[in-house]
Amino acid sequence: MIRKPKPEIKRFMAKRRKKPRPAPKTPDKSRRGSESPDRDNPDSEDPLALPAWDRSSSSPEEADERARFDQTWEAFRRGDFRRCRAEALVLAEDATSGEVRRRALDLLDRMRVDPLALGMAAVALALLLMAVTWTFA
Repeated sequence: MIRKPKPEIKRFMAKRRKKPRPAPKTPDKSRRGSESPDRDNPDSEDPLALPAWDRSSSSPEEADERARFDQTWEAFRRGDFRRCRAEALVLAEDATSGEVRRRALDLLDRMRVDPLALGMAAVALALLLMAVTWTFA
């Protein structure tokens, strides 16, 4: 048997109206609708953007290293961190170009484990062990 809502509930529900939501604010605090600030302003900072390569030296070995680093960077952007870490380690050790070596080390630094996260995980594990010991002791 289906119940009909009480009249006071009907009145309450009839009074509720959805308010229109304002457009989200962009970083410069202006309201521009759903437009992305990155599409509008190509100079905005992308956390995954790298500065352009210095074109002063163009030896074949350095061009090959730059191409290998670009492939490593694309693996990082795709989320293939295992491949990225392995290739960045090789580049950091074997690169003849100082710029490629610096960029590879920066990339490895970005993938380093956060010490705060490790500390919080250790505290959570200690609390879990304490709770289990207290419960079953």
